Amino acid sequence: MLTAFKIIVVLVFLLFFVNISDFGNKNVKPLIRQPWLSIMRIGYPIAPLCFLYFLVSTNQLIATDYVALPMMSIGTTIVFSAKRTLGKRHSWTGFSSTEIDDFCKTGLYSWIRHPLYSGIAFAVLGTAFSVIPRGNTNLIIFILYLVGSILTFIFIGISSRKETDFLKEKFGKPYADYADQVYGFLPLRRIVKKGKRN
Repeated sequence: MLTAFKIIVVLVFLLFFVNISDFGNKNVKPLIRQPWLSIMRIGYPIAPLCFLYFLVSTNQLIATDYVALPMMSIGTTIVFSAKRTLGKRHSWTGFSSTEIDDFCKTGLYSWIRHPLYSGIAFAVLGTAFSVIPRGNTNLIIFILYLVGSILTFIFIGISSRKETDFLKEKFGKPYADYADQVYGFLPLRRIVKKGKRN
């Protein structure tokens, strides 16, 4: 059972990692200044790799592992779906594609403005269910995991704000209206009174 669980988690982990790592789109411009982009590129794999370390080195499953796997799977599915919906508009975190002539508001984007970031956050939170109970087995790796997770959430916050500012500037009122109706990270629609924004 343990070996099968590890294989499934490693496959989900690889799908997640491949989907968040997109260096293929070269037609991008940075939304965040250096050296923050370099720190982000170096920092984003820390938490997932630390999680993988704890998973591979474990000799038995614990109850919270059964929470971690579905959360990682849901987060990975959200990331994959959002990335697919974006198509050519997709660029790596902290960048914007220079080839966009519209913004996405279909699929998951009709419910959340930043589903990619939401999926990443959900998957990283999922890994915490496996890592935190095992934190005392290797304190250095556990601290690295915490630092990597904190960096991930900081960069999600910064990137989502910069992305929103960029899209408001590029598309004006249509994007501002969309942003008024759809929350950044919660899959809820805002109720907008006629003629008045929130």
